[in-house]
Amino acid sequence: MGSIDMSQLYYETKYYDAKLGRAVVAITGNVIVKSPNGQNALFPYRRFGRDWLRLIKENNEWKLCHNLNS
Repeated sequence: MGSIDMSQLYYETKYYDAKLGRAVVAITGNVIVKSPNGQNALFPYRRFGRDWLRLIKENNEWKLCHNLNS
C-alpha cells in the first residue's frame, strides 16, 4: 500500500465571523501519491475533494461543518 503526502497544501481563510464562530478555508496545492515501488504521482488537491472547507466553532474547537445551512 502506498501513502499520500499533503505537505504541499496551502490553506487560506476566505471568510471568518468570530461572532458566529464560522469560517471558510480555501485549499490549494498538490497532493503527492507515493506507491510502494517508489514511484510518485502529483495531483492537484481538487481531484481529492472540495477546494474549500466550511468550519464551525463548537466547544472552543474548530470542526468541519457538513450541514450546508450552517
